[in-house]
Amino acid sequence: MQYLGPARVGAIVLLVSALIGGQTAAQVAVELGELIREVQIGHAGRIKIGHWTPVRIRIDETRLPPGAELELATTDSDAVPVNYRSRPQADSGGWIRGHVWIGRFDAGLTIRLVDSQRQVIASKSWGRLSDSFVVVPATDQVVLRLGAPLNLPPSGTPSRTEQRRLISVDDESQLPTRWFEYDGVDLVIMTTGTTDNIALRMNAEQIDALWKWISLGGRLVLSVGENAEQLVAGGKSLERFGPGPFRRLEALTQADSLEFYAGSAVGQLITDSATQSLKVATFDSVEGTVEVRQGNTSLIHRRSVGLGEIVFVSFDLEQPLIDQWKGNPRLLSRLLGHAGEETGLVKAIANASAVNHGYRDLSGQVRSAGERFRGVSVVTFMLVAALIVLYTICIGPLDYFLLNRVLGRMEWTWVTSTVMMLVFAGAAWTLVQKSKPDKVLVNHTEIVDVDASGNAVRGGVWANIYSPRTQTFDLRLPGNNELGVDLRTRLISAQGLPGDGIGGMDSRTVTRLFRSPYAIELIANADSTTGSVARAPIAVASTKPLFAKWEGQHSWQDLGEVTFQEQGRQLGGSFRNPFGRELRNCVLLYGNTAYRFGECPVGGSLDLNSGSERSLKVYLQAADANAEVARWATADRRIPRVFEMFMFFRAAGGEDFTGLSNSYQNEFDLSEQLALGRAIFVCRIDDFAASPLAMADRKTPPDFDLKTTFVRFVFPVRFVRPSKR
Repeated sequence: MQYLGPARVGAIVLLVSALIGGQTAAQVAVELGELIREVQIGHAGRIKIGHWTPVRIRIDETRLPPGAELELATTDSDAVPVNYRSRPQADSGGWIRGHVWIGRFDAGLTIRLVDSQRQVIASKSWGRLSDSFVVVPATDQVVLRLGAPLNLPPSGTPSRTEQRRLISVDDESQLPTRWFEYDGVDLVIMTTGTTDNIALRMNAEQIDALWKWISLGGRLVLSVGENAEQLVAGGKSLERFGPGPFRRLEALTQADSLEFYAGSAVGQLITDSATQSLKVATFDSVEGTVEVRQGNTSLIHRRSVGLGEIVFVSFDLEQPLIDQWKGNPRLLSRLLGHAGEETGLVKAIANASAVNHGYRDLSGQVRSAGERFRGVSVVTFMLVAALIVLYTICIGPLDYFLLNRVLGRMEWTWVTSTVMMLVFAGAAWTLVQKSKPDKVLVNHTEIVDVDASGNAVRGGVWANIYSPRTQTFDLRLPGNNELGVDLRTRLISAQGLPGDGIGGMDSRTVTRLFRSPYAIELIANADSTTGSVARAPIAVASTKPLFAKWEGQHSWQDLGEVTFQEQGRQLGGSFRNPFGRELRNCVLLYGNTAYRFGECPVGGSLDLNSGSERSLKVYLQAADANAEVARWATADRRIPRVFEMFMFFRAAGGEDFTGLSNSYQNEFDLSEQLALGRAIFVCRIDDFAASPLAMADRKTPPDFDLKTTFVRFVFPVRFVRPSKR
């Protein structure tokens, strides 16, 4: 029997209604087709799998009934069908907006508009998104260019597993209006040199979304020169993006420091000072680090914004003087922060890891660590083989020996064989039952990042749910977590596995265990977005890895401060524990040094001058706090060890040390904040879940097999002079 999907059923219902009312089938088809006029998915038609993706739909607003809902049907990373449901969010010009998490490279997508009775009133489908759009692997670096074209370096090199993808957006209406719509973007580069540049056309909602994305870990390269007074002067739309109060424009006739920065010969940029000059925006009280300075004029600044970073270029990158300069490609490479090519050894280790463990990216090791439950044991092949051999011996030689040589009753073989079969069947059943608990278990690991100089806080939850039988689950994050943070954005999705291994998002091999879709409900308000899961299926004696991200604001007062005396290389200041929980394995990371403190009691404080010092890289590479450097083990499943590397991957040596990339979910690597001169206080709360997934359909909460929360406080550092004696 042929299955009629919701879209077909809705069409039939409308067709019957139309025929009763005197309309023809052709008229109904026209109405269904014309309601959805145009669709935009991702950024300029590029879709990065394993990330939240915006979907914009242009509709005939006059035909959209009140109470209509938007459904986006696709598959998650486990090839399970999932519907993302939300109220259409209105954009200007007859556009509505929704969000979807695409879980596989070969996934399709169906857009449905349904009425209040859940009848389909319009739909549009793609069997494979990759046939109509550019689908980008989860580990590729995405650079979003806003503004005029730039002579950017080639995207990717043959020796790298991941590539860099340049996406250009010139239409401001396509820009994100919510911060998580930048989820798949690694870097935004914005140019503002033209009189009608995109920055001047951005509305307040789009600017706020960009700023919030940066403050929660995003990275922006912003080039402002000629139009600085219209953009970053007092009261202008991008004032907060600048490095300080705008002063004026200046014309430079020498730029040898910029040429040195780009590795170019001196005198190639400005060849004739009488006719050529570089217009530069100047500022008072510049924040952050000045990377390039020409005399007293700073040209390139780098500063932290919350948990993210802004690289501010005080001249227009798209102007002909820069664009035609031979040093321009190297300048852009440095601004984009490109990594070097993999060595042959690193690539070989990564390939070997993919063969042995199924992943090349560190996020795969993070996922694998969370899938191990202490109460769940795996029946090994060797044990099964041993039982088969023993069973064969019992029903063959042993049975013959007992009946022929001992009892002399060969006709009893029907009885003894049956008994042996029942005994071994019972033993096998008992073995399976003993290895699998008869209750739902959860492994919960969470990272909480706190901007100690502001009030922004974000979190990531890696949750694995074990189910002893096939059943469905309703899941959500709490509105207020156990640390007292009001969660304004709560998003839940599958936890994707990068790569083309078994279960990977790029894998072409699909094993479909479930045909019926589950739902992820998204409720969007002016300043919040809440996601919840309805009827997510988990097979018998299986696990379902999920990932949730959240953001909010904290109200903790007087967290302390970090000071540093350069002359004596002495760290100072204090830290106060704001939680009602003991903090363990406390360590402050600053510069190239790790300062270890041990535990911090409930309501207690730490004198930051009392820590024991160790090299930062040695501390991160060591197997435990007191051990020497140990080679990274890609089979390691210890949560503290794996997550410590995940949180400071590049500072620990990156690919050269681990043999793995860290391209998926790399926003949780705060190594760049260390490079920007911030101090990071790291601690762990054992047997504690700050934002536990609530199971709304369960009378009793699930048992946690393991729950660990890591908290990182990012502090600015105040430099002090030595006291006079």
